[in-house]
Amino acid sequence: MREELRDLQYHVYGPSEADFEYALDVARRLVQAHLTLTQQRIAPYRDDPEAVEAIDDEAYYAFIDTVYLWEYGLWRLQGVFEGLITNTFLPTRPAKPLPGLKKKLEAMRAAGYTIADEDYAELLEWASLRNALSHSPPEQYRPAMLEEADLLEYKELVERVCRQWRGDQVSGKRSGAGKP
Repeated sequence: MREELRDLQYHVYGPSEADFEYALDVARRLVQAHLTLTQQRIAPYRDDPEAVEAIDDEAYYAFIDTVYLWEYGLWRLQGVFEGLITNTFLPTRPAKPLPGLKKKLEAMRAAGYTIADEDYAELLEWASLRNALSHSPPEQYRPAMLEEADLLEYKELVERVCRQWRGDQVSGKRSGAGKP
């Protein structure tokens, strides 16, 4: 591994809620660019009856590629969310790492932040999916079939939770000094 990667100093400003929209936008642009490129690549063969099967194959594989891009978007969204917890919301940076989203959510509750039970459960479901994709991914041509609507749903969930936590900071409901 390159030396600069071993000692990565990436907490210049820290993540913000704006990173949620940015992550989703990057995934959207990559998907659109890939589909546009695929259409350009197959356009010269559209009227060739002998190329129908090859065009279908190319379109199918392009679709599979886009599903992987949505999976990568989910990883980024969850990473930003977890980064916000440890770098923005918790009153002090944990002395030892908080492995997993559940530990981070427990630390948030212990610090006095509120989270609806339904949101808590849904966040853990999304974390389980992300963990499955990370630690036991499906085979090459059978991805999890995530789509833009799924990432939008997750983004709305984490934004809602962050709004609640910002409200907790303003109202003084939570304990600790925190970082507003």
